[in-house]
Amino acid sequence: AFHTVYMSPKYADDPTKEICDVIVRCGKTAVLIEAKLATCPSKTRYAGDYEKMRNFLEERLVQGVGVDQLVSAAANIATDPKRTRDSVPETPDWLSKVDRIIPLIVTRDDVGSSWAVNAYLNNRFLQKLLDRKLHKSITIEPLLSISIGTLEKLMGSLSRMSLDVVLEDRIKRNPTLLWPFDAASKYVYRGMHSNTPKHMEILHKITDNAIRDFGITDPPEGA
Repeated sequence: AFHTVYMSPKYADDPTKEICDVIVRCGKTAVLIEAKLATCPSKTRYAGDYEKMRNFLEERLVQGVGVDQLVSAAANIATDPKRTRDSVPETPDWLSKVDRIIPLIVTRDDVGSSWAVNAYLNNRFLQKLLDRKLHKSITIEPLLSISIGTLEKLMGSLSRMSLDVVLEDRIKRNPTLLWPFDAASKYVYRGMHSNTPKHMEILHKITDNAIRDFGITDPPEGA
């Protein structure tokens, strides 16, 4: 297995406090994931108004949610409570040997994979991270963003390699993070999603139910 997935991971000293939505362990790398359901309304997406888009990103993906949550998670993991007087939550033992962190925001619509959005979110991440005192020798990579649609197109690649390899390739191919994930990554499948058997199983069930419920039949021969 290339990954170990921890859903809704909690701090060791406070089982009610969530570190982030998901952590994917890839050897000594921890991918910290925040999944956001907010969708960007068309009046904002197509307005050509920078302020509107920035306000959406701040309200739905930065302040108190995605970016802020990942800043706290990365800083807490990268801070050794024994070397600071600050009150730092205790992370679980399975994070003790991690030496690299990759923060990742997954969005419901394609705004997460849009031009320049990743660069904006990463800049906000770095600005907020500067206020934290980091003591461990843990590398914190740039924050990445991706849409769920693009993530699905990665399933074929993720059946053969670990998530951190895919994310590292995305950073190396476009260090400014201005390109959409699809354009920057060589591992995004160009076409119908592959290696998603569960998706196909669900699609077949929906199709069968629709045929049954609506009484759909093949047209008579010659029609």
